[in-house]
Amino acid sequence: MCSLLFYPVGAGLTRPSQNWCFIRDRETGIRYDGTSWTKGVGLMEFKMNGNSFQADLEYGTLQASSDDQYGFRPFQLLISSLAVCSGTVLQKVLAKKRIAYDDISIKVLDVQRNPDKADRVEAVHLHFVIKGKDLNDTKVQKSLAVARKNCSMVQSVIDSIEVKETHEVIS
Repeated sequence: MCSLLFYPVGAGLTRPSQNWCFIRDRETGIRYDGTSWTKGVGLMEFKMNGNSFQADLEYGTLQASSDDQYGFRPFQLLISSLAVCSGTVLQKVLAKKRIAYDDISIKVLDVQRNPDKADRVEAVHLHFVIKGKDLNDTKVQKSLAVARKNCSMVQSVIDSIEVKETHEVIS
């Protein structure tokens, strides 16, 4: 049985020549928007699994728990999203500026949590180590600033978590 939903084209859509604008498979969450198939991020589902919750995502199963014996801790996932988003955007910025590099690593040097406010994360210090031949430190620093402005995860928490970013260039 097909579980696809068809939505009729409404007024003001950019493709009035088509008789639909969106298809979604109810079971997998995979969507077709007229040009490409994607799995919607907003369609994640976390199911309780003993002492943890798990979600089956495109890349595999994500196991999360407040007890690190049963999965990734939520604060680890939060910090990981900040670091990895920043690093991925930095890669794109360096590529766009045609700045060659060999490797990027990101160290989390500090995470400050407030025990009086539900142990919330209040500050994170990310340290980027960029390796490459003849890297210009000023260009790398400017690229990091652009990456910060374009990292959706950092921008999502910018008003509630202080995200400090430092870097070093290694030849």
